[in-house]
Amino acid sequence: MFKKAIVAEELVKVARLLTGRKSSKLKKDIKLKSGDTYPRGTRVEIEWDDNKKAGFVQFEGQENPTEIPVTSLHKYLTGFMKPPGMKALERHLSEALGKTVTGQGGIESDGYDRYGFPAWPRALGIV
Repeated sequence: MFKKAIVAEELVKVARLLTGRKSSKLKKDIKLKSGDTYPRGTRVEIEWDDNKKAGFVQFEGQENPTEIPVTSLHKYLTGFMKPPGMKALERHLSEALGKTVTGQGGIESDGYDRYGFPAWPRALGIV
C-alpha cells in the first residue's frame, strides 16, 4: 500500500510537469472583458501554454480560461516574477542557469520548474 501511495504521488508530480499547472491568488481585483469581476485574493488555477507563451487562468465558475501574457502574470497573480531585464537575461544565457517565471532558480535556459513553468529565456521565445 505504501509503495502505491509513493507511485501515485510521483505520477501527480509528472502530470503537473507535463501540463504546467499551478494554483495562485489574485493580487488585485480584476475585471474581465466579459464584465465578470473577481476580487483580490480569489484562488485561481494557471496552466502554461508553451506555444502561446502565456498562462491560461481558470477562475471559479468561469467556463473558458482567460489568457494572460507571460510578461503580465506577475501583475495579477501571486507566485510569479516580473520579467528580467536584458542584463539578467544575458547572464542567464551565459551561465546556462537562471530563474523561471515562478521565481525558482537554478534552472537551465530551456528548462522548466517543478510546476511545469519555463525559464525566462524559454518563456520569452529566446531559446
